[in-house]
Amino acid sequence: MLQPVTGQLIASGPLSFIDSAVDSLSGTLTAKAVFDNTDYTLVPGQYVDVQIDLDVAPGTVIIPTVSLQTGPAGSFVFVVDDENRIDVAPVTVLGTEGNMAAIESGLSAGAHVVVEGQLKLERGTLVADNVSEADWATLDTPESLRDRHPKTVADHNDTAERRAQ
Repeated sequence: MLQPVTGQLIASGPLSFIDSAVDSLSGTLTAKAVFDNTDYTLVPGQYVDVQIDLDVAPGTVIIPTVSLQTGPAGSFVFVVDDENRIDVAPVTVLGTEGNMAAIESGLSAGAHVVVEGQLKLERGTLVADNVSEADWATLDTPESLRDRHPKTVADHNDTAERRAQ
């Protein structure tokens, strides 16, 4: 945390909790951090402005956020296997930045992910493969992928075509 007037660092530490609900009136959310406060600069329950630096580990798989789906078992993406059939890949999301998501586990670099028309898809659906390299899950950082917008489209015949926008 930084002192708002001087910009001096007051405290630094890992977050132990971030509430998923944002207050619609104030635009704030509740978070808890763990840090030394030996000089009692802060008191429990005090409201503060914080800056959160999210770091992406090298080698993290990056995909478009629109490819992420949520089901009863958590997050997943539709992927196209080697036989051009749809499969479901459960994933653990490390974080998101802009229109890209960092995947911690469940997806390999080079995987073909579906980014449009997911409502029409189910495991085993045969799809037509027309993919550019920009449509593949990539080992990279979100900053370098911010302007890429790969697409996958499922038409009324449950056939998915991929094309780069």
